[in-house]
Amino acid sequence: MTNPCLCGLFHTQPKSFVQLDVDLENFLLPSLKKSNLGNKCLLVCDCITFDIAASKVLSKLRESGLEVKVFKFERESELVADEYALGELMQALEVNPDFLIGVGSGTIADLVRYTAFTSKRPFALIATAPSMDGYASTVAPLIQHETKRTFQASAPVFILGDLKILAEAPRHMIEAGIGDLLGKVIARADWRLSSLLRGEHHCSIIQGRVDQVLELCIEKLRSSSIIDHEFVHAIMEGLILSGEAITMHGTSRPASGSEHHLAHFWEIQSIKEGGSIGLHGQMVGYATGIMLLFYGEMANRVKVEGSDRLKVVFEEILVDLPSIRWYEKLLIQGKINYVREELGLTKEKVENALLNAMNIRERYTILRLAHELGWLEGITGKVISKIK
Repeated sequence: MTNPCLCGLFHTQPKSFVQLDVDLENFLLPSLKKSNLGNKCLLVCDCITFDIAASKVLSKLRESGLEVKVFKFERESELVADEYALGELMQALEVNPDFLIGVGSGTIADLVRYTAFTSKRPFALIATAPSMDGYASTVAPLIQHETKRTFQASAPVFILGDLKILAEAPRHMIEAGIGDLLGKVIARADWRLSSLLRGEHHCSIIQGRVDQVLELCIEKLRSSSIIDHEFVHAIMEGLILSGEAITMHGTSRPASGSEHHLAHFWEIQSIKEGGSIGLHGQMVGYATGIMLLFYGEMANRVKVEGSDRLKVVFEEILVDLPSIRWYEKLLIQGKINYVREELGLTKEKVENALLNAMNIRERYTILRLAHELGWLEGITGKVISKIK
């Protein structure tokens, strides 16, 4: 942007063209023509997304006269965005494409955006599930040496989503997208907490964009079925707006707090143990409830033992922070249930995450505050005693 934001800083403005409609083939070629990306394309997918959408995309691309090479990830188990998958995709660049098109959701998007960024090529995304908020972002969470790290990447030139395909995504993938959005209640509280206690810069404009996303999700959960086209359209818009907020800020701070740290911690532990857990957004949805409990217990202790300054800070934060009862009621209204056992989590794993997940990032959150005050173990114990 040419002028600073009201917060005083300059923000990178999102530039991705987004089209969510039915019959994505009708928008593919016009989007490519408008973008002028070149004549040689590397189409990236996996076995599932090839059948769902990439095969149709391939036909359209070849009909237009483009030279297209397909790179399909072949896996017997779930595809993971790690150094091995990244290496395979990097090797596929030997065909020297002008641009890439990724067909899929979170994992494909992250692998393609990082590969495009490091190889200095433009790319586009064809969304197949409303499962995460990274479609429009400029960061890519990748697994490196069994640790999840967030790397700088680039945003797609355009994002297309066929509502028929998106609405037919497996229910747990839609619930993952909802969980990723609902986690913003904790991300908002953590960012504000850091701003008030540590002086971290906080942008009300970016926060307002994320709040808009959150309110949209809440409204739709109360009034629609999660498989309706209207609902899926709204959730996809919310997920893309959230990714744009990340682009504007330059980090995932506006969209990710301690609830994401718990999810990342569980994911890393699962990789190390060779186990299986739920999707990232499902883990975030569950972790959001855990962190609402944690905030509630912290607030109770601050009232009794906190300094005058800390009491004022918590009064300000709690104005916008819902209760765990509100959250549970909302999930019931949306017919969503993030069940700990079904996600592959034990109480011990939840406790371990609460005690250690703050080390996933340098970012300041309620977990770091509790640790600084010497309250982390005590608050964790109270939270664990209240979960099923």
